Amino acid sequence: MPGPSPNPEAVERIVEYLRVNEDRYTPEALDTSLLEAGYAAADIEAARRRVSSWQVAPSSPRPLWLRIVVAVLLTIVVIGVVATAAALVVIGSCLFGYA
Repeated sequence: MPGPSPNPEAVERIVEYLRVNEDRYTPEALDTSLLEAGYAAADIEAARRRVSSWQVAPSSPRPLWLRIVVAVLLTIVVIGVVATAAALVVIGSCLFGYA
């Protein structure tokens, strides 16, 4: 037995909603939002079939050079924080006579 027929007006509104928000939210989040707004699952499925750009492109990993640059910059920041803390301890001990 086939399910209920999609409502054409609802499908049009859902298609527009998906096109506007598909780059910002996951498919699951969009479906949840639409279901909570009262749209029927059949309408959502029909709209998804109409949105041709809904194909999920495989995400490419970040290039190795970018990961190396980020690691080096983070290392420099950590060294800077440690060196600053050490300098403050030395200055504090000189000014206040801590041994």
